[in-house]
Amino acid sequence: MAGYSVEIKSVKAFLIASRRETIPDYGAIGSAMNRMYNEVVSYIGERHGNIVGPGITIWHGSLDAEAALPIDKPLPDGDRVRVGELPAGDMACLVHHGPFDGFRGAYEAVRQWIRENGYRITGPGREVYLKFTPDGNPEDLVTEIQFSVTKV
Repeated sequence: MAGYSVEIKSVKAFLIASRRETIPDYGAIGSAMNRMYNEVVSYIGERHGNIVGPGITIWHGSLDAEAALPIDKPLPDGDRVRVGELPAGDMACLVHHGPFDGFRGAYEAVRQWIRENGYRITGPGREVYLKFTPDGNPEDLVTEIQFSVTKV
């Protein structure tokens, strides 16, 4: 867990608009996520909603991803974009600085911390993009990795 600090946070529920799909392979993750986020951004704008926080990827499985954006008001569901509440809960959280290709060590660190501290994972993992610009320097990225947990 070198260089990482994990903490338990109580996260409040909030409204999101999201697009979920199974990505065909690991090499397609970046382009698929960009496409899904662009679709959600367009959907929110067309319905005069506002994005009120950072982007979040919810990982339901290894290639089952949901691109989510926090929004300011309820919007109707679309054909491919859904609106709903991201649930509240206790989350084991770790902040990763740098490129996405360094996530493996961060994920290993948070999972190890969860095991060693008497918690178990109770829901899908989340990546909250605290500092992200699509064309920016990957070294400047800041991402919080979160897992919903309960004490065992």
